[in-house]
Amino acid sequence: MNHITLTEQDNEEKLWKRCKTITNFVAEEVLGIMECQTATEDKNKAFKKRQQGYGTRSLIEEYQEKRKKERPIHKRKRKEWMIVELENMELLR
Repeated sequence: MNHITLTEQDNEEKLWKRCKTITNFVAEEVLGIMECQTATEDKNKAFKKRQQGYGTRSLIEEYQEKRKKERPIHKRKRKEWMIVELENMELLR
């Protein structure tokens, strides 16, 4: 991430765009983490409930549904992370 350095040439619009970009970046990071964390917690709760409920069909289906929802979220986040890392590596060349 670029550091904000202000020069006399920067005007309010440029400053606002930089602040907006940084704010959006941080919000996406935080919300992405929260999304992953929530999905994992839901799946883990369903798993514990399934273990305590003697494996009834409804509990098994609930767990499988939660697991199916969690996997794509983590997969998408891993892919986004990998893209960012590759871009960073390209910049360091």
